[in-house]
Amino acid sequence: MLRHRSSRSLLSSVAKRPLLALLMAGALTGCTVGPDYERPETPQPAAYRETVTGDAAKDATLRTEIAADWWRQFKSPELDGLIARVASNNFDVRAAVARIRQAEGTVDEQRSTLFPTVTANAGRTRSQTGGGTTTVSNGNYITRNNISSNYSAKLSASYELDFWGKNRSAFESAKASLNFSRYDKQTVLMTAIATVATDYFQALAYKDRLALARQSLRDAEDVLRGIQARARAGTATDVDVANQVNVVEGERAAIPQYEQNLAQQIDALAVLVGVLPEQLKIEGTTLSGLAEPEVAPNLPSTLLTRRPDVASAEAQLIAANATLRSVIAQQYPSLSLTGSYGYQNESLGDLFNPASKLWSLGTSLSQTVFDAGNLQAQSDVQRARVEELAADYQKAVVTAFSDVEDALAGVRYTRDIRGAQEKATASADVALRGTTGQFQRGTADMVSVLTAQRTLFSAQDSLVQSRLNYLTSIVTLYRVLGGGWSVEQTEAQADTAPAKAGG
Repeated sequence: MLRHRSSRSLLSSVAKRPLLALLMAGALTGCTVGPDYERPETPQPAAYRETVTGDAAKDATLRTEIAADWWRQFKSPELDGLIARVASNNFDVRAAVARIRQAEGTVDEQRSTLFPTVTANAGRTRSQTGGGTTTVSNGNYITRNNISSNYSAKLSASYELDFWGKNRSAFESAKASLNFSRYDKQTVLMTAIATVATDYFQALAYKDRLALARQSLRDAEDVLRGIQARARAGTATDVDVANQVNVVEGERAAIPQYEQNLAQQIDALAVLVGVLPEQLKIEGTTLSGLAEPEVAPNLPSTLLTRRPDVASAEAQLIAANATLRSVIAQQYPSLSLTGSYGYQNESLGDLFNPASKLWSLGTSLSQTVFDAGNLQAQSDVQRARVEELAADYQKAVVTAFSDVEDALAGVRYTRDIRGAQEKATASADVALRGTTGQFQRGTADMVSVLTAQRTLFSAQDSLVQSRLNYLTSIVTLYRVLGGGWSVEQTEAQADTAPAKAGG
């Protein structure tokens, strides 16, 4: 008599049974109902309306990719260090990474529906039944009860045959949603990097403007001392002194505002790189120390695979279309298989005796007969959702091309403005020097000097802002061209990463 076998032997025996082998294989598959995904038609220009001039224009047809670390072309180690913190410290990026992990878990959850569910059970039950009564010599009655034990060990399996592709479509929807999360993370990261760059440039611009304001204050104070000396000598009036005092105090009042703006800009940068404001110091002092790279646009035909936001919009559409197929499949009959195999005996020692063997096999077919139009309503809602996301995708495509056109125009016009402002500043500087010399020789009045001073300061301040606008427009162009990202890059990273979602 076979008294006992290990659990490994039990599993080995069960695995050889045709029933559970069939269930575990999950080999019975069927068709997929519902519409297949088709990318919506979207217009694509043959070329951009705005053109690039300068060195970039010479090789625009050859340079069809942007470096993934494009910000290094500004030649600022401090900016490089700030951006290096973004990928690991930026709060929005960290949240996006967590959403990827959530999506991976959802993919695993949906994939599990494609396989049988197998459970192992082992147990012991004790039961009691009442017996007869027996009289003993002392006249008392003793009730005798029958107590018995029952031991069991078995494996059970259940599997829903996915004839209509309900589970497979849900799985495909989850995978598309995972892609959306990955692309969305790239959008968040790219936006954060571009924002760090522009905020850093803005901080340097405030430093430049602050330095100009302080220099202008010193110059105004020098002029004031000269006028006061002339007033004491009788060659200047009290009105001349009062006018210059007004200029000095006006220059002095501008300085705290620049200092406040600079502090607020550094605080904003600290949030972007995930540190407390007091932990961040900006050592850079001027915009003029930055390189100004030339940016050649990608070919229009490659833009849609370079923009993570466009890829995200399409991933959402693919997910919604797969969900629609899953919802439609719920309107069809559902066939399930259940089976169990194991042993049951009143004696633990005889539990695995062949005579204790038991098995069962069951099938069930279910079909919704009446639900007051619930399933149809669900499919109608999901179909409208697909139409909505198709429109969103087409809008994302058109917006992408519009963004590039705007950014190209921004680079061109801000560069022209900066060039004109450089000339205006140089002219204002020459005018002030000439007017100051004339005033010292007595051939110009104080009003002319004051006017020249204000004109130069305004021109210098405008030049800083035009430099900032030009650098910012370059960052914007890098961003709208995809920032060196590509769909292939994300897919390659997903393939090489530890795969949880699979499939």
